[in-house]
Amino acid sequence: LRSSPIEPPVLYELHYHLGSTYRQLQNPLEAEKHYIQAIAQPLSEQMKLGAYTNLGGLLQEKGDLSNAEKLFQQVVQIDPTFAIGYFNLGLTLKAMGNLPGAVAHYRQAIQLNPSYADAYQNLGVALLKLGRIPQSLQAFQQAIDLHDANGSPEAARLRQGLQSMGLR
Repeated sequence: LRSSPIEPPVLYELHYHLGSTYRQLQNPLEAEKHYIQAIAQPLSEQMKLGAYTNLGGLLQEKGDLSNAEKLFQQVVQIDPTFAIGYFNLGLTLKAMGNLPGAVAHYRQAIQLNPSYADAYQNLGVALLKLGRIPQSLQAFQQAIDLHDANGSPEAARLRQGLQSMGLR
């Protein structure tokens, strides 16, 4: 970073990776600073999806849900085919108490990526909280099937959780 001049694509990569490193080191202030600097580079918005997504996740983790929602809305506007963007927007809306909005975005993520186990799982949770038990159980079953297909231990954890709630 101290070199001069540095081309914008290289600056983007340096700031993006520093943001990721600081996030792993549990230094959210430095991570946020570097993601913002990565986003500020004069590159196409499509090229900056990773920084937008990671910054949104960071804001979500620290409870800045309003700004996280704005970032994830921007992500899906930049790339309407980016399933992870819709999933993250769903997570943020769920955390804000907007369960119908979360359901809609989880469904959009699933439409774009039908094997997105985590989207089915979170859809199941949101539908359960809305009292839509049959639909919730269908979503959970799809999540379990996909987790099983991927060899994930999450399938067994989900089965156990549903059984402990008396839903299976």
